[in-house]
Amino acid sequence: MKTFIPPEHCHQGIEITPLIDVVFILLLFFVLTSSFSDPTLPLDLPESNAGGTPELPDIQIALDGRGELYLNSQPSDLEGLRSQIISFAAGETIPSISLQADQAVSYKKVFSVIDLLKSMNITELQLVHSEKR
Repeated sequence: MKTFIPPEHCHQGIEITPLIDVVFILLLFFVLTSSFSDPTLPLDLPESNAGGTPELPDIQIALDGRGELYLNSQPSDLEGLRSQIISFAAGETIPSISLQADQAVSYKKVFSVIDLLKSMNITELQLVHSEKR
């Protein structure tokens, strides 16, 4: 009669080393292929100690050093801004809006945009700034 002798190194379980390798490769792929949003207008933003990076908004409003208004990197005026916000607000969700203004822009221009947004009952606005060094 034969006797069965079990192997000394009986391996039971799942080998996770290849799984970890695949996860790192996927992570590397997504990091290398993702595109990061760079400001398209050369603005000299004011500095602040307030931290945090806001998420990318639906509507980006920018005022350059000459006081020209840009809506999502396209030249615009206050009426164009109003019509664009109305078209975004036609959906069920309230659009997120960010405002970038060059340091050289007068308060009058900045507050004309803010007053327009207030008149449209937009109460949440992200003010974009650069980090203090």
